[in-house]
Amino acid sequence: PVTFAIVRHAPEGARHVEYRMLPERASCGTVATAVAIGRDVTEQVALHDALRESERRLATLLANIPGIAYRVREDAQWSAEFV
Repeated sequence: PVTFAIVRHAPEGARHVEYRMLPERASCGTVATAVAIGRDVTEQVALHDALRESERRLATLLANIPGIAYRVREDAQWSAEFV
């Protein structure tokens, strides 16, 4: 099996499509045909890009704080976690 992704450009915007191609072999063992299955992964790509940007922004913020940053949970002990 082979998996690859392409970006399709359309008037309504770019769409990311992931394809998985599976060979169908003849009785002699050679590839007779191939079946390709495509799925739209545009939403997953957008979510991944948004997460990466959020992580980048947080890392930049923390790198520029002249001290230490903690996250405090609102539990019974007010647990603090080093960021």
